[in-house]
Amino acid sequence: NVAGGKQWAPSKLSVKPSLVGVKKLGKVKNNAIFHCGNNTTRFPMAKDYLLAIDNGTQSIRALVFDLEGQLVAKSKVDIEPYFSKQAGWAEQDPQYFWQQLCKACQQLWPMLAFPKSHIKAVALTTQRATLINLDRQGKPLRPAIIWLDQRDTPKNLKGPWKYLIKAAGSEEILRYYRKQAECNWIAENQPNIWRKTHKFVLLSGYHTYQLTGQYADST
Repeated sequence: NVAGGKQWAPSKLSVKPSLVGVKKLGKVKNNAIFHCGNNTTRFPMAKDYLLAIDNGTQSIRALVFDLEGQLVAKSKVDIEPYFSKQAGWAEQDPQYFWQQLCKACQQLWPMLAFPKSHIKAVALTTQRATLINLDRQGKPLRPAIIWLDQRDTPKNLKGPWKYLIKAAGSEEILRYYRKQAECNWIAENQPNIWRKTHKFVLLSGYHTYQLTGQYADST
């Protein structure tokens, strides 16, 4: 999983002060001040960090920032953008994207000089218009259709709406988008897959589900 890999091990022994006879006086910036007898000691306060994940078309990057926006560590994994079974098709296994995302994070952990528990939030961005069919268990039903895919499905407008759309001068625009819609191609050419589809999500929605178990996304 994303949290896999070896836990960071400090190169120097970290000494935690005993609380017996120790009085905390306060803190200055990122340090806590302790007083014991005639000695005053400063110990670094635990900092919070943010993890950013970027699943692009050619690579996946994982980056850690502190709360001041400073880059702390980063890793990058190159990926195979797509495979093509037919001319004009561009597809990729959704689980391949997830596995490479995990690999990018696992490469990152040994670079951190603090435990992963200090990472308090994750920001996710992905290539857009890459779509995935999921069943009721959240499992992919077919390869993801990548945004570079060129297949289309000509579909004529039906019902009274076609007259209103034509009157508004939007018939050709809507026809183009209906023809380009991946869901229409799947419904017409792979009806069994479409009937089993519980959620039709973007790649960002798929990763969010893998990370949190919830169907959520932002546009």
